Amino acid sequence: MTFTLAMLAPNGSANQSFTAGVSGNSYTSDVYGLVKNVLPQDALALEQAGCLSLGITQARSNLAATVAPTSANDVSQDYAIGSRWLVPAAGKEYVCSSATLANAVWNALN
Repeated sequence: MTFTLAMLAPNGSANQSFTAGVSGNSYTSDVYGLVKNVLPQDALALEQAGCLSLGITQARSNLAATVAPTSANDVSQDYAIGSRWLVPAAGKEYVCSSATLANAVWNALN
């Protein structure tokens, strides 16, 4: 799976255009100020242009878990940095800060 990033244009402005200097790829924010499908190699250029990274898209999330995530809930299961894991019955939310194979790191948000 190839992961891409979602980013927010400066001030959430719509229809702003950005070009990543090294790759030459062009991006335009949508009506909500979102810049979608940013390739990882272009993220730094867009951040330098004032965009804010919102995390990885296409990453799996588990919004109806019954137990907390473990280090085994990793990239092999399509989890990635920014993936969310909710345990509604316990009122717990986790976010993945590293999805390294067999060594994923999940941080409790509440």
